[in-house]
Amino acid sequence: MGAVKGKPPLSGSSLASRLRALGGHFTSRVKESLLLGVRKALGVVTTHYQADLSKLAAGYVVADDLNDEEVVAAMEEADAAADGTARVLAGHFKGVLFPSEDGGGWDDLGGGGDP
Repeated sequence: MGAVKGKPPLSGSSLASRLRALGGHFTSRVKESLLLGVRKALGVVTTHYQADLSKLAAGYVVADDLNDEEVVAAMEEADAAADGTARVLAGHFKGVLFPSEDGGGWDDLGGGGDP
């Protein structure tokens, strides 16, 4: 069986299935890297503070009397306040999370220095 003119020979699996497999592998690597980053960040937190990690795992803590818009605003404010420190901390882990010759692109985060 020969190749059709202008088309690559069939390899036994479709391009779509190969792309799905590649996408699944990429997604898995990103999730593993995210988990490692969170684990490292929480490790740093526990060396600085006595923290109940099970309570921390519950997520944001906001006042019960806030409406939905105020809750979102409080979470966004907390995220914004943590941004500088998060970028510096991510810079410390760049070679661990995404090891590569160029540091995995973490320089784009602005890591290093004080928040």
